[in-house]
Amino acid sequence: MRNFHEIIGSKSTAQKALIWGLVLLVIYKIWKWFLRAALDLHPIADYMVYEGLSTIFRFVGAVASIILVLRYYKIKDALFNLKKWDPNIKFIIFFIIGKILLFFVFHNAVVKGSSSVMFEFVVNFIVGFWEEFSFRGLLLVGFVSFMGPKKALILSSLIFSLWHFDVSHYVIDFVSLFFWGIIFGALYITGSSLVILSIMHFIWDWIFFSFEWNLPPNPSFIAQTYDYFYGLFFAFIAFKKAFPFTFWHKFQ
Repeated sequence: MRNFHEIIGSKSTAQKALIWGLVLLVIYKIWKWFLRAALDLHPIADYMVYEGLSTIFRFVGAVASIILVLRYYKIKDALFNLKKWDPNIKFIIFFIIGKILLFFVFHNAVVKGSSSVMFEFVVNFIVGFWEEFSFRGLLLVGFVSFMGPKKALILSSLIFSLWHFDVSHYVIDFVSLFFWGIIFGALYITGSSLVILSIMHFIWDWIFFSFEWNLPPNPSFIAQTYDYFYGLFFAFIAFKKAFPFTFWHKFQ
């Protein structure tokens, strides 16, 4: 378990990290609103242009978040921590494999063209670092200083889920994103580095957006629930010792 008081220092430092993290996230949403309202871009019809322009701020946000984390963190090991293989990563890897196999089996996934795959590579590489350093690096760590790991994990995950609600409208998407926030936050609290989490976030998003998923137009709640939580169940059975929630009782 990490000692966040040693990482972030004083509450005033944590407050600065929180404020900067929230400001960056809000500005990003304003930027996306500008793309839709002022430039009349549609997220689906103008996907490549819309995502490309959105990624301009994602890049700025990722760089700013990394700089802020480097500035406010007293222990850089919490940022990189690449000296040894982290057993927590087994959970994430197995979850991703289970989810991908599920899509291939039930939804006949077809890879997109090479240009789309490379486009998604660049976009989602930036997204992985942008979201992990902002939500886990700034918000989660900042909240921990004021309310402890348990409440901070729940609150930062709730904000993470709500933040995506403009692009993920299904209730199960909201639940799934909240779940992902809990998982990545718990992995970070229990020892995984922000760099490792950013890379895993990137890999999952890149694979997901690089394929055409033949999903039904109006997927049922039950079908979507099965999709999202199949990997979680399988990972729990296979790697129970690496499952983040087994550390819940240790959170201070």
